[in-house]
Amino acid sequence: MVDYELLAADASDLEAYLEDLGSVEPKQYRAWSNAEQLAFWINVYNAFTVKLMARHHPVRSIRAIGWFPGWAFLTPVVRLAGLRRTLNLYWLEHLILRRKFDEPRVHFAINCASFSCPRLRPEAYRAADLDEQLEDAARSFLRDPTHNRVDRDRRVLQLSSLFRWFRGDFGTTEEAVVAWTMRYF
Repeated sequence: MVDYELLAADASDLEAYLEDLGSVEPKQYRAWSNAEQLAFWINVYNAFTVKLMARHHPVRSIRAIGWFPGWAFLTPVVRLAGLRRTLNLYWLEHLILRRKFDEPRVHFAINCASFSCPRLRPEAYRAADLDEQLEDAARSFLRDPTHNRVDRDRRVLQLSSLFRWFRGDFGTTEEAVVAWTMRYF
């Protein structure tokens, strides 16, 4: 739960954080490790999503922002140094986080400002702790009975729609997806 009302009233800390993220120069970024780059993009996605929600507060859902459901994800909101264009959340998720890093656990690290999304961590992602943070995010989401359920006696697994939407990120078959998830239960 994010206190968007508080952020809408005083976003100075959030704006300072966004300014820090946005000031990273491409030359500096290219020198980073893969873990540093991935942590950076996860933090960018989450922080700009929070900013988008705070800017439109009070709004009942991120899907209520814009002309049609999902418009918010296509709205240019991410300004970064050295980039000619302002990015949107769709671009960040699908063309940077998913395509560039090929890391399925990223789905549990980014938060789309919806109850159906994985929880937003109360801390930034850090390269030094990234694997541990991603494992924790995956475990927390998969073990959350509001998203996923396991009935071992009946051998039934009910997974979040996230696994249907992004099935290819977790495996090419239903069996592969189940195998991928079982290590977290």
